[in-house]
Amino acid sequence: MKHSLLYSLAILWLCACGTPGEKIDQQAVRQEMEDREIKRVLPGQIIEAANEQGDSIAAILRQQLQQQNPPVTSADQFSAFAQKMIRRTDDSLRSLHGTRIGWAAPRDTASNNLTTLERQVLSAYLYNVDKKIAVNNNVQKLHDTAYLYTSPLFYNKAQQEARQAFTQSGAAQPDSALFLGMWRIRLSKKHIIQGM
Repeated sequence: MKHSLLYSLAILWLCACGTPGEKIDQQAVRQEMEDREIKRVLPGQIIEAANEQGDSIAAILRQQLQQQNPPVTSADQFSAFAQKMIRRTDDSLRSLHGTRIGWAAPRDTASNNLTTLERQVLSAYLYNVDKKIAVNNNVQKLHDTAYLYTSPLFYNKAQQEARQAFTQSGAAQPDSALFLGMWRIRLSKKHIIQGM
């Protein structure tokens, strides 16, 4: 009885080892282990990584605008175009970066569709534009699991023919540039850290 039990356990153990000739992709296993490894990151590193990811997404959006080269007569008219463009691109960028993209026009400072933080950032952009102060991209912590990246967008009609009419931050914009609004990009903290 004792021997048959040991014999049965030995057969079960051999069966559990896998089939002969089955190869394990060691590189895939190693990559999976690294992905599951706990990473210690500082808040500053997360902000920096969020800024880099936001910059790359904003560049994609600006590139799409340059390619489509829509005529712009006002910030309100552009807002409708931006909303349509976001609906077309949001799903693909969401799956790649864990993001949600939105648009805020200057008239949206009192909108209930924006969070308090988004309204504050938009108001700050409008103030800086009015005072001819440089506006730049911005990253803010929304809550424990998400960050808000905002990027201002200007339109310079003089650059329309060169397909460079849409610009973002930097030095104070010339008087001929029209402030259209800002991209609102919500980044998942999980995706930010995984991308580091």
